[in-house]
Amino acid sequence: MKLSESKSSMENVENEQVGRWMKALVDSICDLSCLAAKFRALPDVEKVDNDIYVHRIINPAGVAIPYYGFAYYVEVLLRNDNEICWHMDVSWNEAKWVIETFVSIPGKDCSETIKEFPDRVAHSVDEFIVELKAGTKQLVDCAELIETQRSK
Repeated sequence: MKLSESKSSMENVENEQVGRWMKALVDSICDLSCLAAKFRALPDVEKVDNDIYVHRIINPAGVAIPYYGFAYYVEVLLRNDNEICWHMDVSWNEAKWVIETFVSIPGKDCSETIKEFPDRVAHSVDEFIVELKAGTKQLVDCAELIETQRSK
């Protein structure tokens, strides 16, 4: 095999991995956007905000490896003025991806987590896809936590 053929083969593998990573990300965003739409359809919901944002920290806590990430949230304001928010935070560096998922409500001084899931860690694209799907499913599957804010 020639060097150019080897390089082309590696590029194809990388492109395929990027494509699968992006599809998993889009699928996750779609699932969480559907959760937001479900909440918007409820009669006692005043407002639903959902969005994704990206972040980059060059030197977190003295670590030399840059930290990149994105977060997605679905925040629901009920007509009784109670709020609840579903969060997904994905960070990565050269070594791994970490996926954090939790549900929170506003607290007196800061948000209060009412449901937290164990962090999901992935070291390959294949692991990332599996963990992202599972983390997204956890958030979608706990949509009933809105009931904790309806009754207050």
